Amino acid sequence: MGIMEKSLEARLASVQSRTGKSLDELFEILDASGLEDSTELRSRLQKEAAMEQKDADTVVHVYLEQGEGAPTTLEGQLDRIYSGARAELRPIHDAIMKELETFGDFEVSAKAAYVSLMRNGQFATVGPVADAAVEVGLRSPDLEATDRLREESPDGTPRYAVRISEPGEVDEELLRWMRTAFENAG
Repeated sequence: MGIMEKSLEARLASVQSRTGKSLDELFEILDASGLEDSTELRSRLQKEAAMEQKDADTVVHVYLEQGEGAPTTLEGQLDRIYSGARAELRPIHDAIMKELETFGDFEVSAKAAYVSLMRNGQFATVGPVADAAVEVGLRSPDLEATDRLREESPDGTPRYAVRISEPGEVDEELLRWMRTAFENAG
């Protein structure tokens, strides 16, 4: 079992412990609601199970993925994200994640086209862009833009992005930026 699967399992176990409800019980709340929109489903769980937003997001994500017959493991979701022309980018993603594992504990949540990495808040995203590169998005007030690290802060939140087109670009500079974002989220 990879770090992604372990992270999702740990997150779901934690959610169940905090709410005192099994995953099946949480799914029953969602089934009974008759809702289909992820935002509405999340709100329902927040209200009926007194869940935090990130916990409700995790449960809703798994619920919707299972309902659509999509992969339910993080590895399966990564296989879907990095399929077709993007399959050749998976080794870059794996190299990034391997280095991140050395930083310490964090949670991984697969989205439709990328993964979100969280500690006390989101510190990074990793996902393919334009079938040519993997983009690492970083959130940190302690980073500064360079030729390689682009600032992308449309709402005032410090956000940066760097595109990686081969595993060798997962270098000390990138690791330093990722560690800064990781530590700031922690």
